[in-house]
Amino acid sequence: MASSSSALLKTLPFCFAILVVLLLTPLQIASACYTSIYAFGDSLSDAGNYIHIYQQMFPGTHKLPRYASPPYGETYFHHPTGRTSDGRTIIDFMAEYYGLPLIPPYIRGVNQSSSNFGAGINFAVVGAPALDVGFYEERGIHFTTSNISMRTQLSWFKGVLPSLCRSSSCRELFNSSLIVMGPFGGNDYGHSFLQGRSLEETKTLVPLVINAISISIQVRI
Repeated sequence: MASSSSALLKTLPFCFAILVVLLLTPLQIASACYTSIYAFGDSLSDAGNYIHIYQQMFPGTHKLPRYASPPYGETYFHHPTGRTSDGRTIIDFMAEYYGLPLIPPYIRGVNQSSSNFGAGINFAVVGAPALDVGFYEERGIHFTTSNISMRTQLSWFKGVLPSLCRSSSCRELFNSSLIVMGPFGGNDYGHSFLQGRSLEETKTLVPLVINAISISIQVRI
């Protein structure tokens, strides 16, 4: 019994070393996969874009959206950041997993050097629909948040590509970038219901939303 116990103790450091290697190896490989993240979406991904858009929509106002005040942000950041959460979003966890800094919102850095976007850009905006706001306005469905849709976010991305690809080809950039498209769709259906549209009418939006997302993820930049 004693000999078997001592043999086990001798092998423990070796087993522990193997376990550490096994745990670290996937993280090291994963960290080497992506050097930047480009995120598109709605309130589930927004890192502060809407707060700045709101201030542009209502200059001089002292009233901001509720998630610009506590308790939003209190769990992790200890102050509001524009996230509709008291902590981090899924994009934040993705960045941390790949060893990247938290991805900054596009609007905050739009007038700054592209070097601020070395680890990627978060284009997501609270309330953003998959379909253009104009599509809904024609049908009497009004958006009270902003007019930023999925296509608008893609146009922002296209606008910064010349500066992002300046030191290398865009192909090299995309090969080492994680592009997160969505979530989208919740605001399309939500605004329809909130403005009294029936389930049957709202269901007609589903194939349109799916088609819009499918086109967006296949768009050639």
